[in-house]
Order: sequence, then structure tokens, then C-alpha cells
Amino acid sequence: MISSASALANVAHPEDMEMAHVAIAAGSFVVLVVVAMMLGTIISRLARIEARLAERPPENTAYAPPAPPAEVPCGDFERFLAEDRKRMLMGKKEQAAAYRAWRKENGLTWKAGDDKT
Repeated sequence: MISSASALANVAHPEDMEMAHVAIAAGSFVVLVVVAMMLGTIISRLARIEARLAERPPENTAYAPPAPPAEVPCGDFERFLAEDRKRMLMGKKEQAAAYRAWRKENGLTWKAGDDKT
């Protein structure tokens, strides 16, 4: 059987419990201060990086806005369409027939009998 004196020795005294709570609170406070300092360091580094990026001119990236189209040499069909904008609204078969007639009118067709070599 356990004596009453040894049973009382195992029970913590209120002063010891209060000291343990103070030690835990102080340790937690120190950890919070260290975390706050680390966050401050990270935030200041990010601010410096943002300032450097704002100063630097933009680099050539993979995305570039499309350049304005260069003057494409105009072919016969483009000239045919440019003469009358209504031709652009025609169906493909109608355009082809009108284009053949236009070429014939302008002397742009090749005929088998024209080649005199």
C-alpha cells in the first residue's frame, strides 16, 4: 500500500503549475516573435523584387503581339476581288465563274492556240 506522504509528493503544487504555464506562454511568445520577424523579412524581400521588376523594361517574352501584316503582293484574284467588293460575298462557284470571265476579259487566260513556239 502507498503511504499518504508519497501520494502527496506526486501531486503538483499550484505554484509549480503556474510556473509551467508561464514558461509555455513565454516560449509561445518567443516563437510568435521569430515567425513575425521571418514574415517581415519575406515581405521586405518581395517588395525589393517588385521594385526591381518595375524598374526593368519588359523583356521579350514568348508572347508577342502580332505584327501588322506586311504588304502582301497582290495577285490577280485579289485584284479581281478588290475591283468589286460584292464579289467577296459570292459563293465559291460564283466567284470562280466570275473570275474566269474577268480573266478572259482582261486577256489573262492561256489558250492552247496562243503558244506559238
